[in-house]
Amino acid sequence: MTFLLLFLVSCARPGPPTPEALGAPPRLVAPHASVYGTQHGVPRDAAVAATARDLPWEESLSGAASGLALAFLDGEPPDPWRARWAALAAGYPYPIVDMAVDRCSAGCSGDRVLNALETTLEPGDDLGLARARGPLGDTWVGLVGRHTLALTEVPRQAVRGADLALKVDPGPAGPDVTVTLVAPDGGLERAPLGEGLGLTFDIGGAWWLQVEDAGGVQAAFPVYVELDPPLSAPLDPHPVPPTSASQATADTWLLLDAARRHLDRAPLEEDPLLAAAARAHLRDRMAPETGPQSGPLAGSADACRMSLACAPGPGEGPEACVRAWLVDPPSRARLTDARCALAGVAATANGTRWAVQVELGAR
Repeated sequence: MTFLLLFLVSCARPGPPTPEALGAPPRLVAPHASVYGTQHGVPRDAAVAATARDLPWEESLSGAASGLALAFLDGEPPDPWRARWAALAAGYPYPIVDMAVDRCSAGCSGDRVLNALETTLEPGDDLGLARARGPLGDTWVGLVGRHTLALTEVPRQAVRGADLALKVDPGPAGPDVTVTLVAPDGGLERAPLGEGLGLTFDIGGAWWLQVEDAGGVQAAFPVYVELDPPLSAPLDPHPVPPTSASQATADTWLLLDAARRHLDRAPLEEDPLLAAAARAHLRDRMAPETGPQSGPLAGSADACRMSLACAPGPGEGPEACVRAWLVDPPSRARLTDARCALAGVAATANGTRWAVQVELGAR
């Protein structure tokens, strides 16, 4: 009976938030973590706990929601890119599939955020939920994370020479689960995860790890070796959407320079032959679909030669392309490789959307 009573008490969830709980100062989850991992539980903020009720509130993802809410108070509204990097800072390595934000008077409830997310939430999803308070009222942020496999804890930072054993919890991983690794020097490797994958961080810098299965990317995250994590999302803020092809091309160059700085590399140099190739490829393949495309050029003796093509979504500019390349392992590897120092860029309107083409090569 004692065991049953403790079990019932531990699983008890609060009722609707009381005015006292809503009026109390928010208790935020730390927006920065030392490891990647998940932990479900009951929020320490009574108002958040009562709002989340029996939903799968997850601490790391709620740390990301806390960070986004605090940034919004400082004038930085949340968007999917900022949400992704806030999640990584808080130790959540899995995809975010939805986000909702509500700014309201001090002491307001978070029901509108949950109502906006309820059609997205599926069994097995993670809920990140937090609120912050500023002079003008409260900000509630809700995030939905989704993944079909869970990894054992991974440190966000490591010293040079440290070893990592990457595993699925519980293991072993299925036969279709693979890991793609981009080293700080641009090295690219892909291997099955299986019983676990061991690797040694023998180079200082940002390592990028991506875990995927037949359903797509399940986790993607950096590990910083003898390097402090960035304080904010890279390539942020981004330029306003361009109004001309020349502006779109110039914006792409600025963003590529910013991506190279983020990767601790010198800016790319413009090459006239690659620029001509970019213009020719852009005419040949006005990519209609949203999202990045990348691939090495067949028959090229230049190991750096890669063609990057992208058609941003409506209302987006070249930042959507460069951001996507920064987290796409093959594209990131080329942008990281110091030997790949030359580029050609072209951009043009594709109906109401932009098409961007980048050709990379070695000096």
